[in-house]
Parts: sequence; C-alpha cells; structure tokens
Amino acid sequence: MRIRGGEIHLEPPGNLTTFERVVVDVDGTMLLGDRATLGAREFVEAFLSIGSTVCFATNASFATGEDVGRRLRAAGIPAEDHLVLTAIEVLAGYLRTGHLRSTGETGPIAFLGSDPAFGILNRAEPGVIRARDADPAEPIGDLVIAGLSRDVDDVEVESAATALAPEVRVTVPNLDVGMVDSTGVIPGSATVLARLTRLSPALLDVTDVGKPTTVFADALDRVAPCRGRTLIVGDSLTSDTPLGTDRGWKSLLVLTGATVQAGLAGLEGEPPDMVAANLQVALERGWGSR
Repeated sequence: MRIRGGEIHLEPPGNLTTFERVVVDVDGTMLLGDRATLGAREFVEAFLSIGSTVCFATNASFATGEDVGRRLRAAGIPAEDHLVLTAIEVLAGYLRTGHLRSTGETGPIAFLGSDPAFGILNRAEPGVIRARDADPAEPIGDLVIAGLSRDVDDVEVESAATALAPEVRVTVPNLDVGMVDSTGVIPGSATVLARLTRLSPALLDVTDVGKPTTVFADALDRVAPCRGRTLIVGDSLTSDTPLGTDRGWKSLLVLTGATVQAGLAGLEGEPPDMVAANLQVALERGWGSR
C-alpha cells in the first residue's frame, strides 16, 4: 500500500490471477444490505473463470453458511454453501471437537445470546444449555456468548453472573460491540461480555474464534484446502486483512464498508498488501496487469 499526496494506490499493482484461493468477506465487501457492491459479481466470476477457489468468510454470529449463501446468490453473486464459513459455525465446530473441555469434564456449557445462534450450537453440541436453565447448584464453568441479539436482557445477564464459578472459560464467535438497524442498537458479543464482567467477580478466560484468529484460519483450511497462494479480501483492518498473515496469505482492503480512505493515513500495525476503492477497481487493476 502507498499513500502519496492523499491518494491511495493499489500496491503491488501486480497480477491477481496468481491466487489459487480467494477468501472474501461478505458485509461491507460483497454486500451492502442486500445489494451487491460495485464489481462484486464480476470479481468472483473472474477468479472462478481461472479455476481459483472462492470462499466467503463472515464473523456473523447468527447465520449458517446456507443462510449467507442464499443472500449472496439473491444479489447475483455466485456462491456455494459449503464454501461459506460463518463465525458461529466455526464456534460450533470448536465445541464439537471438545476444545472447551479438560479431560474428564462432563458439565453443561451455558449459553447467552440469540435464539438462532443457540439453535446452531445446540445442534452441534447438545450439551449446550441456556444460562437461565443451568442448575443453580452447579456453578457455570464454561460459557458461550453470541450476539448480535436482543434475546438477552439484563435480568438474564444478572442471573448468569451470580451463577458463575470463580474461573470461567468464555468462548465468543467475535468481539463485535454491536450494530445499529432501523429498530435501534443490537448488542454484540463484546457488549454482553462487558455487562457480565461488571456484574461478576469471576475470572473470565475469553477465547475468540472469529476472524482473524488462527481458529478461523484453521477452519478455512479444512473447508477449502489450498497449497497455493491465498488472497484475503475485506473491508476491515481489524478482522479481515490480518487473517492468515502468519501463513503468508496476502490481503486486499476495499473501501466500501468499515474502512474509509481518510482513516488509512494514521494506520498503525501491519498494513494491507493492496488497497482499492472497490472490487471493480481491484479487478480492473489486477487483471489489466497480466
């Protein structure tokens, strides 16, 4: 990435056709609401035309890959459900493989969050129960928190806080604070976690399994194994472009969602490898340089 005279320049302005796997964020990158961003369909089709695998990765904590796949196809973007990975499904896999358990542990895993997220997790791990249904005589040692949700009220959080063991393993699909829609603010996992922290003296050991964690990157490698070059495409400097940097994955930041050009001037930390105003511009530069 180069910033010169206030202008953002795609760097390197080289060939995007060398990537065998492309992992694309959904909201803010592919979609704005239910509409495709500029060049989104053409960007995906271009990679598919040269045999690249195109995956979609989202920190959504309330939707399955099938749900997100339907949204993408409704907007005209080709997407295969088995190549769409959501953070709540990564968390479900994390539970299914027993990562929350020490040897010999059999107690329930309590849950605070949305009804859709609970359904997804409970299908993967029947031992997950609502925190409000936990046995008062058995302190909660394992807790999953999954917003975005209005299904969790203060009474339920207060009840969970009083039921916690002195030390609690907490797992979240992301650390999103929340989002605003037409009906108001929807609390995210981080907001529910903050409420719990204020109300309980318990020591909370928090594990995030969403982007850009290694847990999420490992899940991507299982869904779509690739020995060649991987490109991460997204609109966030915190959850998208850092994904897989320790594995040599390259990143393309688009300025159609969470990040705007003005915010790049004071960028701290590892910059993205490439920046483009939108996917159409990235496609024109990346394919035009062949």
